Amino acid sequence: MKKKLVILALLLLPIFLLTNVKALDMTTLNLKRIKSLATPSGGYSVVQGGGVTDKYIVSVLENKKKEKNALIILNKDDYSYATIDGDNPILNRKYNKGNDLAFNSNTKEILILGDKKVYVLDENFKEKNTISLDKSYHAIAYNAKDDNYVLASNTKTGSKISIVDKDFKEVSSFNIKHKYNGESLTLKGNNIYYACYNKDTKENVIFIYDKEGKLQNTFLIPKSFNGVEYGELQNISFNGNKMILQFSKDNKVNYYNQVASNKISDTPIKIKLNDKYEDNKYVLGVYEDGNKIETLRNKGNVFTFNPKYTKAGTYKYLLKQASTNKENVIYDEETKELTVDVKYNPVTNKYETTYNEVTFNNTEIEVSNKKSNAKEDNREVIIDKNGKKDESKETPKETPKEETNEELPGTSVDDLPAQIVEVPDTASSSAISMVIGSIILLINLIIIRKVKITD
Repeated sequence: MKKKLVILALLLLPIFLLTNVKALDMTTLNLKRIKSLATPSGGYSVVQGGGVTDKYIVSVLENKKKEKNALIILNKDDYSYATIDGDNPILNRKYNKGNDLAFNSNTKEILILGDKKVYVLDENFKEKNTISLDKSYHAIAYNAKDDNYVLASNTKTGSKISIVDKDFKEVSSFNIKHKYNGESLTLKGNNIYYACYNKDTKENVIFIYDKEGKLQNTFLIPKSFNGVEYGELQNISFNGNKMILQFSKDNKVNYYNQVASNKISDTPIKIKLNDKYEDNKYVLGVYEDGNKIETLRNKGNVFTFNPKYTKAGTYKYLLKQASTNKENVIYDEETKELTVDVKYNPVTNKYETTYNEVTFNNTEIEVSNKKSNAKEDNREVIIDKNGKKDESKETPKETPKEETNEELPGTSVDDLPAQIVEVPDTASSSAISMVIGSIILLINLIIIRKVKITD
């Protein structure tokens, strides 16, 4: 029985590992091909690395048979071939596969990562020197903000991301668990983009981590899209805010950009009122370039504006209320400006918006109507700002004060002697006297009866 269980576990293990990868929460990228180039003749068939400098997009190819490398160099603005001393592609370099490429924007140096070595070139691709490393890495990126480098190496459970100083001494690190082949690294802002490939599913994944090792997002690049198979993702880098992806397939280098999602993650836009009012009571017009594009009605203390954007930029609107209920309202009649900034966020692959806060200050006047809103007891009824009777503000009619006679001039009771001041209550005194008399009479009758008995 135990033997059967072990066999079953071994059979299910690959399925578990694949489903473990699939269980990741991923955002599928939609890609658009920019350019497709045939690899140089003579055996340079596989792209191993690449990157972006201040002027160029670079691809590093490998010739396995001759253990040599070639560089394809494109202009960053239009993806045309760059002129590098009349020699492009540049052939017969030796960079030990040339796994990845980083550009140091401070020193203007190009660093190509080989096996336990970093090959340093100047900005014109002239070789300067070689740096030896204490272990093998397969991906490299430069962190301009902190003036250091990020490297990736393989572990038994995935990859180790190491942050190293300018001398390639490790400063910090974190591990990533996955079942992919690590390919390339790049940095954008505070985030590390790590590209990986799954040989079994032919899918590519881009893990996005911050420098402290917290996962921000995971992009999935499926095996194919609209009938086009991508191949193996060998490099990820950025041209400004645009992600550039280099794939190796069928002796070609294919360059792609990601197509941004049209989703706006920071919606809707809230325009405020100074107080909470009855729904649909106020009307707000939204104007763009002098034309009214939308009419909004309040819900409580908010007007909600839901514009849709498909590209980055700054959008300006004018806001003005319509006066529809003037008999008991003082309107904020000022025309106010709303500015919306739309930026593409490569971490979320969405357009995100920020905007200035706008508030309209209306005043509703309380209405008093004694004639039509009077009760039988003549209490005044106050109508609140929403047209409802406000019971808390009902004011009962004032009752007249009791009239009191003024004190006549002359001697007051307080001025008389004490024995005279104590005036007995005649009715009470008579009643007490009768009771006492009755008791004395009763006693006398008892005494007379006892005397008769004695005699």
